Amino acid sequence: YISIPLHELLFLLFFFSRTPSPPSTSSPSRLLLITSTPRLLLCNLSLSLSVFVLTLSLFFIKEFLRQKKMIWWLLDLLEVE
Repeated sequence: YISIPLHELLFLLFFFSRTPSPPSTSSPSRLLLITSTPRLLLCNLSLSLSVFVLTLSLFFIKEFLRQKKMIWWLLDLLEVE
């Protein structure tokens, strides 16, 4: 499997989720940008949070399965003797 450190993944998520605001002089587009920015930010934040939770849960599932495998391995060792 491919191992990506969690802090690098979070950094990439926040780096790509930032939406740069283009400099605009006209008032309607600026107003539209101001009203749409919180919604975009909230959407990006929820997406980042869901990916973070998914990564964390996958990590815990992987660790749980690894521990379970170790337990079965120990039980097999005990049964052999």
